[in-house]
Amino acid sequence: MHPMVRLILAALPPPRALVAVAVGAAATLALGARPAAAQGISYELSPTIVQLQWNEALGIERDYLFGGRVGFNFGQLLGLQGYYLQRTGLETNAAVLGPDAGLEAGVPGPALDVRAAGADLVLNLGTGTIVPFLRAGGGVLRLEPDGLERTDQILLKAGGGLRFGIAGALSGELFAEDWAFRVNRNRLFTPGPGGVFPPDPEADELRHNLALGAALNLPLGGDRTDAGPGIRGAAIPIEPFAGQLRFADEMGLERQELIGIRTGLDFNRFIGLRGFYWRGVTPQFNETEDIQSYGGEVQFNLGAGPGI
Repeated sequence: MHPMVRLILAALPPPRALVAVAVGAAATLALGARPAAAQGISYELSPTIVQLQWNEALGIERDYLFGGRVGFNFGQLLGLQGYYLQRTGLETNAAVLGPDAGLEAGVPGPALDVRAAGADLVLNLGTGTIVPFLRAGGGVLRLEPDGLERTDQILLKAGGGLRFGIAGALSGELFAEDWAFRVNRNRLFTPGPGGVFPPDPEADELRHNLALGAALNLPLGGDRTDAGPGIRGAAIPIEPFAGQLRFADEMGLERQELIGIRTGLDFNRFIGLRGFYWRGVTPQFNETEDIQSYGGEVQFNLGAGPGI
């Protein structure tokens, strides 16, 4: 593997080293018919409360997070939700780290502010008044002890629950999720003499935390007719693209021009799968560079037809 590729792969896990922005342009050829009218997309706002039962090795007291989600429903079976949850002043206890951690022995530890933001994919397992669903996604979890530097970590979420009708289009839901992330626990507490944070020998361990929650789903409009889960009107898109990759400052890398291609399968006018490959090129776009990437994506179209 080329050293440049190894550097990028090694730097990706911490959020501070993620690629800051990629801008580009793409042209799409769709090999198949596409209906012109947009149907089946609806929108909802969901005030949400979550009781987070933290992993006992973290020393964070169980408490509630408050926030909400904005959802896009693609028919009755699939949805995409952006979420934001927060809580300030959570209690912490450094005693869980043991006497060898080298931290200030005072208990309790500093108050902790928590923020979580990201996106989830939702799969409804039926239709009707009571509907079970599965939900999975990810985002960024920010842990900010009072008076100390904040820590941002990649958050992975998976779980499910029940959605039930209340009145008309209004519905509620109850759910349980596993929140998983890695963290240097010592950075959540007051450092010992000299203000130095000792290394956490378990910093690479994935911490699983149980989240129990409830939400009220408020419809915001859109077409709530079912777009259907099938592949009627399926298309095979071919999307050449070109752009520029701008790395986070911490990586110390120059902006990188690139060209690539995406292809896959659009199941209907709203939902598609893509595989992509791109290669770095010189600023004049006349020679290739030793950097490349490939992977997969899910694409959600928020409309259909000749408009935006």
